[in-house]
Amino acid sequence: ITLERLAHALEQQHAFDEAESLYHTILKEKRRLLGNEHLDIATTLGNFGLFYLRKGTLQLGESLTGQACEMLRSTVGATHPEIATCLTNLSIILRTAGRLDEAEGPVREALEIDRSHFGEDSPSVASDKLALAVVLIRQKKFQEAHPLVEQSLRVHRKVYGKEHTRTAVAKSTLGSCLTGLGSYQAAEPLLIEAHSRLVEARGPDSRVTRDAARYLAEFYEAIGDREKAAEVSLREKIASR
Repeated sequence: ITLERLAHALEQQHAFDEAESLYHTILKEKRRLLGNEHLDIATTLGNFGLFYLRKGTLQLGESLTGQACEMLRSTVGATHPEIATCLTNLSIILRTAGRLDEAEGPVREALEIDRSHFGEDSPSVASDKLALAVVLIRQKKFQEAHPLVEQSLRVHRKVYGKEHTRTAVAKSTLGSCLTGLGSYQAAEPLLIEAHSRLVEARGPDSRVTRDAARYLAEFYEAIGDREKAAEVSLREKIASR
């Protein structure tokens, strides 16, 4: 097992202080061996940034992910697929911080990079479309988001299968978009199925499960069922503690 896998395993066990300390050790040792700029260092910075995203320390997550993106530009070039992954992660951090206008640019850039490398129906492009759609949904641009989510869900179903968590995330996002469009009958089964699958596969306290719970609560609010909305929101709050 690599040290970064060990750090991730510690994080999964909620041993955040130990995981954080290990990431610092990994970075220090890689810089000693490889210098200040290297692809491996950029990768570790990106992983460390995602650790802080999952921990909820968004300012540090943004800083490290931004450093990773800049280092990748200088080491592998501005249009390398590694850059696209890093830009999407940066967009997710900015989106989570509520900075939606800033979040849109990086993920649009990532989408264009991945399109040029992999083509329209690749899983990477589908993931970029989904990340962009989430930003657009939060900006209430539901009409623009809708085809992006549908395309993403189609590719995820084909590549990963109906039961995969990536498919469930896409399904939940489509349900949220349909809620915004007022298509409640189509939205409800998607939201319920996706939330149930994510609770089963990822647990109630994962970020994607909490997002699915929020989308389901927003649906119940939209149709005027405040009791169910409150019930789902309460379960999500308990899970996030």
